[in-house]
Amino acid sequence: MGANGWTQATTAPRSGCRSAVLGRVSVATRRRALAGSLAVAFAATLVACSSGGGLDTAVLQRSITHQAQVTYPTLGVASTRCRAPGNSNQAFVCTARATAGTLTVRVQPTRHSMLSLDAVDAVLPPNSVAQFVAAHTSIPATVTCGTTGVVVAAPGTGIPCQLSFSDQTTTSVQVHVLDAFGNLRLDTATTAPAPAAPGGGLSWAPTGRVVLGRPVTFTAQSSGVGLAWLDPVLLHPVLVAGTSDPPGSPGPWGGQVAATARPALAAAFNSGFKTGDIRGGWVGWGTTWRPPVAGDASLVVNAAGQALLGQFGRDVSTGPDTAFVRQNLPLLVDGGVPVPSASSPGSWGASVGGASTWRSGLGIDAHGALIYAAGGGLTPAVLAQALVAGGAQRAMELDINPMWVAFNTYQPTLDGSVHGTKVFGLRNDDKYLSPDSRDFIAMLVRGVAEAGATGRVGADPLHLIVKTPTN
Repeated sequence: MGANGWTQATTAPRSGCRSAVLGRVSVATRRRALAGSLAVAFAATLVACSSGGGLDTAVLQRSITHQAQVTYPTLGVASTRCRAPGNSNQAFVCTARATAGTLTVRVQPTRHSMLSLDAVDAVLPPNSVAQFVAAHTSIPATVTCGTTGVVVAAPGTGIPCQLSFSDQTTTSVQVHVLDAFGNLRLDTATTAPAPAAPGGGLSWAPTGRVVLGRPVTFTAQSSGVGLAWLDPVLLHPVLVAGTSDPPGSPGPWGGQVAATARPALAAAFNSGFKTGDIRGGWVGWGTTWRPPVAGDASLVVNAAGQALLGQFGRDVSTGPDTAFVRQNLPLLVDGGVPVPSASSPGSWGASVGGASTWRSGLGIDAHGALIYAAGGGLTPAVLAQALVAGGAQRAMELDINPMWVAFNTYQPTLDGSVHGTKVFGLRNDDKYLSPDSRDFIAMLVRGVAEAGATGRVGADPLHLIVKTPTN
């Protein structure tokens, strides 16, 4: 071993040939695979047979084949072919043929009769592209990206992938290979809407689940009222029937968040009054349990998960793409201000403790984000003022009294289970993960891939500097 950690490779003389030191290589060359780094030591020996001064292509081809086999042990390199030019100072390419594809190696003459050998293509380990995509999705997904074996891809190559999310939705993406090191970029067919943020004059703090690197729920306080802002880009609401209200329990979930939907669960909260106490409508799961009533405050959700909230027949209506409708009394906030009747507690439901009791409400801001509000000892006017402070343009009162007000966030754990955390109300942490008699609203994470996400999954590409083999 020479100075600075370099090794010289020599061969014994043979009849009709001379032995020469044609290359010097580092004792260890790092190769990085998906799970970590592997140090591989190798040395290059090129044998020059003396019969002239031209490039010995056969020797070069054997050397590249050997080095590709060492650098990419799973690639299955069998042979190499080089098309050397007549000009010894001109760069050229060699192709190493393997069971997983053809690897291109650029050969660049340098000073002092040396050659620089550099792989042009990226060599991606088995299933690494699918694993890269799965790591940049909002909820669990099954990912299919062509072959499951080793992939050899030139920079600029697009690899199509199909995603099947745990919420039963699907989408297609393209993974672009950026360079020979296996740096990748994830591109989606559509541009995601710009992230929204809570507004109003309150100090909001992130609470609960983080999706694609950003919180999806923020909480704040206003005059003793707790508020939760729910991201309209990454979350969508689902109206879930209780076991006894509405009677007949429309929908398949049986009064709780279904096990198949829990990996996507971010938050859940109480709905409105019992359906027997209001005239308003309830629509969900393909069932119109009661038709919506014109003039009532309404939460309307379409098949794409977009939520609208307003006065039915003026601000919102139903159509072929309507998925859910929940009505409750008239609007509590309209045009960004409390309605005049907010100062008349008797118009907003019977309370077990007088006008000041546990109350909850739901508003919508200028971004289309839902804002939940709740607190104990509240009048309708105080609830309305807090929703306005949180940025609500329109709002409706939800259920009232201590037993029926609840807002929880939820997090998946390492073992795949999901657990809740009580944020507002007097109920338990895991409410809505077991059957509940009353209907409620679950906020689920949308199945999306992170557009523009980057990462590196390839092995370190072949790189070697050798003396030019001559014949």
